[in-house]
Amino acid sequence: MKRLLAFFVSGLALSSQELPPCDAPLEVRALALSAAVTDVNIPYAERREQARQQLDSLLAKHSRDISLHQRRIRWLAGAMAWDYKAPIADYLAQRNQHPGDPVFQFLYAKTLIGTQTPEAIGILESILQKYPGFAAAHLELAEIYSADTMRKDIPKSLVHREAFRKACPESVRGFSDSRQITNQEYYETNAARLRRLLEATPDNDQQRLLAYETLWSMEFRAVPASGYASVKERVRKDLQRLANLADPLPLPLLELLREGFQLTDGQAAAAAITQRIGAGFPNSAAAMRQAESDFRATNPYPSSGSVADIAAWRRKLRIAANGWIRLWPGAASPRRALFDALSGETLEEQFAAADSLLKNYSEQPDEFSSALPLHYSVASLYLRAKDRLDQIPALIQSGTDELVRQRDKGLAQDSLAKEKRTDYPYWIRFGHGVPILFTYHLQAANGEGARRNLWELEAYLQARANGEESTGQANQTLEALAWEMRARLAESEGRKADAVALYLRAESRQNGQPFSALPYRVNAGERAKVLWKELAGTAEGLRALGGNANPAEAAQSHWLQTRRSLPNFEITDTDGRVWRLSDLKNKRTFINLWATWCSWCQLELPELQRLYAEKKDEDGWVVISLNLDENPGLIQPFMKERGYTFPVLPALELFNRLSLEQTLPRNWIVGKDGQIAWEQTGYSTAAPPSEWLRKQGVQLLLALP
Repeated sequence: MKRLLAFFVSGLALSSQELPPCDAPLEVRALALSAAVTDVNIPYAERREQARQQLDSLLAKHSRDISLHQRRIRWLAGAMAWDYKAPIADYLAQRNQHPGDPVFQFLYAKTLIGTQTPEAIGILESILQKYPGFAAAHLELAEIYSADTMRKDIPKSLVHREAFRKACPESVRGFSDSRQITNQEYYETNAARLRRLLEATPDNDQQRLLAYETLWSMEFRAVPASGYASVKERVRKDLQRLANLADPLPLPLLELLREGFQLTDGQAAAAAITQRIGAGFPNSAAAMRQAESDFRATNPYPSSGSVADIAAWRRKLRIAANGWIRLWPGAASPRRALFDALSGETLEEQFAAADSLLKNYSEQPDEFSSALPLHYSVASLYLRAKDRLDQIPALIQSGTDELVRQRDKGLAQDSLAKEKRTDYPYWIRFGHGVPILFTYHLQAANGEGARRNLWELEAYLQARANGEESTGQANQTLEALAWEMRARLAESEGRKADAVALYLRAESRQNGQPFSALPYRVNAGERAKVLWKELAGTAEGLRALGGNANPAEAAQSHWLQTRRSLPNFEITDTDGRVWRLSDLKNKRTFINLWATWCSWCQLELPELQRLYAEKKDEDGWVVISLNLDENPGLIQPFMKERGYTFPVLPALELFNRLSLEQTLPRNWIVGKDGQIAWEQTGYSTAAPPSEWLRKQGVQLLLALP
């Protein structure tokens, strides 16, 4: 490694006139601050055109500035849609127009990262062979070797980071608080370096001061929980400096101040900064997000699961959403909130909200992000209302097109081996889009169309069974759905006896999960009872056929059985206790995985606290949580503010070793052998967390050998 580093840093002075500077000019850095403010009341197309004009103007003066081109690459790709092919084609042409220019070779390589990464690495390495001091290439390779699952090589990443810092000793870039780097010495050494650089930074270089966020994260990660007090004291001094900067402060610096106050338990000061953001940047996306976050903090989704409580919550959301729309008429998020809030209200109101949302989507598709495509949600509304049915096929096609784009984008990512890439979220087409069309065809007495939809689902399930995705929550849901659709088709054709047997099979595959009252689903168990009674069958006969699921199986609601081993670990929790895998052996262990930024996690945590309070003094039980925040300094203030006392282990490194998708919230039930026996992911509104987290979790733990 030393020899490799020596090779990289030799010849740093060669061809210096051809190499880009370590940092962008101050004018360009100032753009990064102003561009962080999105005025949501400016039409989307106009905002994109403004961004293009701004970039073109600056590139006319700074044609080889890498940071400007990187912003242009993001502009070409779009936001949510992320068309990676557009920037590749554009910068391939630019590279060909500038033969031999390492800047445009670098920029072309940048567009290839993620989809053609080996080629990108080859280009970056060839640049460094000719220009060893090309700092940006070192930094890009450092990111690849720390973040890319297929090519992860932390020692090599650190060598490239050190080469960048040798080439650019005065730059605050190149420091990383990456979750992939677990070397405590790295954080100790480089946090000290970064602090010296920031203390020497003049107050007017405000974009550079944003590196305090990286510094604070590194300093908290450099020490155990027992050392957090000294880190907080340093952060308080930094906040004094930042708070004394001349007003008006740009939005990114205000957000930095707020995070600093949160880290140092200054909740009142953080709230005051939030008010400054709202007053100073009232039309910003940040102000809008904060308003929505504040609503959900003061009006959490009802954990009781009560129909009346949910209806009352939706009424509050409706009032709030209408207010947001008046403040931010062009934004997508408030209109989606209103659409969700109007469930159960008059059809006229729901249809008007749907029309408004679809129009908004057509104008700015890049700004919509949802697990369930918007067009599926609108089609579901029309199906429930039994109105506008002729629009359903086109809506389903539009939603499916969106899922296909997301699938193709995911499958093109080469950070995983081809055999390990998944088509997520494409399976949603079969969990929602196909059953909506199936129900539409049944209602239209189009048995052929309904059967075609069933065949589609069966073919997809067969393809998943033959691949890597043969297990999991999605498969369990889709298998139950396939049996349900077979039963509904049989019933529509008058084959009642067949339908009863098929409905019972569907119920057994649901594994005790509560029925979701969607217009394209039926309650399989209840429908079997109705048909059996019409056939003059008895309750005893139905039980013999397999009706009424075993009560013990019902406890498995929301949970999937698994056999995943936890690796050995040694983690100090936020109270200073050291935890090891051996602490879980011969114990019944419940583990919750969460993060302070995860709003759905926050709905589970009160139940986790109750479970911990019930079991903390009971011999043979362990209730702990694994936190996935990148800055562990955020954990203690969060716990203190909410009064939680369950153990929290900062566990990013442990989680990354398991190579799992970061789907939160997540719960594990661990057997006495230290293996994960049951897993639950995501938050479900079909039942309150008191039922499936605490009650069912305890039942499953008690049933373990």
